[in-house]
Amino acid sequence: MGTFIDRASVLSSRADRPEWPKALAAVEVGPARGIVAPSMVMVRFHPEDRDSLAAWQATTGAFVSTPGTLSEFRRRPAETVTGR
Repeated sequence: MGTFIDRASVLSSRADRPEWPKALAAVEVGPARGIVAPSMVMVRFHPEDRDSLAAWQATTGAFVSTPGTLSEFRRRPAETVTGR
């Protein structure tokens, strides 16, 4: 496993992120099972990045996650879930 620090602008394409190939390789040939990034924008903002990331995940079975990925699934009050 490894830690790869990316200094590129948040809206940069993955092609402009020099550490990205290292992260991919850590999953493809190394012990890592997925990638955790500070923001999903950093890994799939541009349409070509979304397409290539989806294809890569389908091929490797790896996960890609960010700290805020599950924020939309926060627990809702019972009346919202049950309709009461």
